[in-house]
Amino acid sequence: PKDITIEATSAKDNVVDIGKANATDTVGVVSITNNATTTFPIGKTVITWTAKDTSGNTANTTQIVDVVDTTPPKLTPPKDIKAEATSLTDNAIDLGNATATDIEPVTITSNATKTFPLGKNLVLWTATDGAGNKANATQIVDVVDTTPPKLTPPNNIVVNATSATSNHIDIGNATAWDAVKVASVSNNAPSVFPFGNTTVMWTVKDETGNTASAIQLIQVVDRTPPNLMIPTDIVINATAFETPVTLGQATATGIIDPLPKITNNATSQFHIGKTMVEWTALDKFGNTKTLTQTINVLACGKSLSDFNLVMGTSGNDILTGSTVPNLIIGLGGNDIIHAGPAGDCIISGDGDNIIFGGTGNDIIVAGNGNNIIKGGSGNAKIYVGGGSNIIEGGSGHDLCYLGDPSKDTIVNCQSALR
Repeated sequence: PKDITIEATSAKDNVVDIGKANATDTVGVVSITNNATTTFPIGKTVITWTAKDTSGNTANTTQIVDVVDTTPPKLTPPKDIKAEATSLTDNAIDLGNATATDIEPVTITSNATKTFPLGKNLVLWTATDGAGNKANATQIVDVVDTTPPKLTPPNNIVVNATSATSNHIDIGNATAWDAVKVASVSNNAPSVFPFGNTTVMWTVKDETGNTASAIQLIQVVDRTPPNLMIPTDIVINATAFETPVTLGQATATGIIDPLPKITNNATSQFHIGKTMVEWTALDKFGNTKTLTQTINVLACGKSLSDFNLVMGTSGNDILTGSTVPNLIIGLGGNDIIHAGPAGDCIISGDGDNIIFGGTGNDIIVAGNGNNIIKGGSGNAKIYVGGGSNIIEGGSGHDLCYLGDPSKDTIVNCQSALR
């Protein structure tokens, strides 16, 4: 038969229909045989055909059976992969394994790199069989970044206000991290902050557009005491056992509260001596400022320690000064008061009093009753209130300060309005 070329279906067990040989002879052909196997391996196989006649003569010829492999392997690549990025350029990814079938042994290779960059990567797989037939297939490795960056905002801030609307604050910096790359970190903070709470939104964006946000709280509070201005200290002479004093007005302002509440612990009248008046400004945030005003009530221009104190009662008293300088104080009754010889300070009450000056330089301060005052031999200063007073100066040079001259009778005393 003719030579045969046939496509292999097996590496060694290929069934081939080799056909039949024909022979002629003048006497007669007894037999035609061959040495063919039942199956054929890949490659060329030579079959020897033999014809024999009745006389035993033989003749031989050959037939070539060529079993060839021109069919490429069947290659199945791993499935396409979508993997989350852990790096911009160096992502290690398990691709899986390709499989191939062929009648011959197959070698499978790929052009894959050890690591993959962000984005779509095409991997070419190649299967090669023993005959050199090749088959190719592709696998797509898509490295994606869908993970938002990590963002840590600065700590919340509490700051004392320096203004109601324009507080300059260093809010610090946020920290950000991303597996691929941080593209930007931004915030919506104003250039200056008003009093109260302001929420600052921090935003981080990575190279692929993923974002993350975090909040920082800026609290501008008022913990500053108000600015308090109080009246100046006062030095005044007593006009009675308890002397009314006009303290003046305090003012206060705050950074946020323009009108803090102002209070003081002053009484309506003041005893002789030093009294500390505490002024306090309290704003609506509880901040306070306290300052002290000193009210110094003198007894006839001197302190209490300069005198021997002679104190009356609320009844009708007879009060007499000693030989040292005296501070003689009458209260509410109708008193008879005798000054001593050393120059006394006499402060009577509002009763109808009879007052005798001494030999020293006395200062007599009468109340609003109807008083009879007789000066002594010293130089006296006599102050009377709004009652009807009879004043007779002594042998010295006396000055009388009158409350209502139309009501007073004055003898031997240079008078003036009180």
